[in-house]
Amino acid sequence: MRLLAVDDDELILELVEVFLGTIGYDDVEYVTSGAEALRAINEAKTPFDCILLDIQMPGMTGIQLIPLVRAIDAYAFTPIIMLTAMVDRNWIAQAFAAGAWDYVAKPFELFELESRLHAAELRIAETERFFARPENAPAQLEIAAKKQIALPCAQEGEEVTKRGLVLEDAFENCVQRIISQAGSDLRIFAIELDRFNSKLCDLNAETQASYPAEMALQLSGVLAPQQAIVTYRGNGRFLALSYAVDNIDITRLDKLVKKAARKTDKRIFKPGSPKTAFRTGQARGSDVPHGTDPLHIIHVAEESLQEA
Repeated sequence: MRLLAVDDDELILELVEVFLGTIGYDDVEYVTSGAEALRAINEAKTPFDCILLDIQMPGMTGIQLIPLVRAIDAYAFTPIIMLTAMVDRNWIAQAFAAGAWDYVAKPFELFELESRLHAAELRIAETERFFARPENAPAQLEIAAKKQIALPCAQEGEEVTKRGLVLEDAFENCVQRIISQAGSDLRIFAIELDRFNSKLCDLNAETQASYPAEMALQLSGVLAPQQAIVTYRGNGRFLALSYAVDNIDITRLDKLVKKAARKTDKRIFKPGSPKTAFRTGQARGSDVPHGTDPLHIIHVAEESLQEA
């Protein structure tokens, strides 16, 4: 796997180089600024497979760099792993909303970095396999929809904190990092569209993937004031992570989702078509017993859909 490491602290880069060499990663380029990173990316004959990126750098922060990288065709799905001392949940959320794939807090252990890199390798292999031959993917529609969802992920400047739409694996990483670094003070909302497959039948093949992609985009917009990060789970199901836990209840959530659904209907379906119906559920971090896998909160939120 070919890596690019970006950090303005040369001592950190030296440490990373030692770590990476120890675990067998030798094809690595090291740069000390966002501008140098962009130059390395644009001049590379072969795209980098994964990028290790600091947040706080002079001239251009890591969060500002991510959208510029994502705008390059070959890097729409490249794993970007943040290596940073910033552990506040706002920084974590902003990084993922900007397009980061994972987040490692300094100081980090060798095993931790190694496990994230191995996960990145698996992600790269899966992405290449499914996107190269989507007909062999478990669900062709989901691959096409997630391609569309990935496109608007890159945000610049203040837009990073206004809208957070991420792919599913990045969402799961975000949940784990926020809980492990910032505690359990968050909430997961689950949204499921009723009669999803039936409504797909009303659309032609070219438009079918646009339905969940547009709904994901609209959800990220209406939930932005709740500091929400949104992902498409597949089969008409969406998740939203918010740590503004006191600013929204399930009734308010239903109103916001309804607003997103109406905007989606207007863009996707013909006038007079049945309106999109949905169910919502939720789970708080406090609903998950201490010591449980952080991703269990997603299971609890999705289970609550059955009670809706």
